[in-house]
Amino acid sequence: MGLDRYDAQRVQNYTLSQTTLHRLVTWLATLSPTERNGLPGLADGRGEIIVAGAVLLQELQQALASPVLVSDAGLLEGILLSGITDS
Repeated sequence: MGLDRYDAQRVQNYTLSQTTLHRLVTWLATLSPTERNGLPGLADGRGEIIVAGAVLLQELQQALASPVLVSDAGLLEGILLSGITDS
């Protein structure tokens, strides 16, 4: 999204297209882990794993032939909400 600082309100419900994700993966792969660790909004130490995670997301997105709807919520919040809506 090109944010200088992380903005949860702008991130929440952002639609990540296949084209945008492809560009992001390509760009991230050109950076060193140290450069990726310095990116705004990227948690410490994630520079080493962000490319692998982005490629995984890209493969999933292609398999489902669907854009990704981004959520600011974490995994535990998702599990909780899933349990509530499944009941």
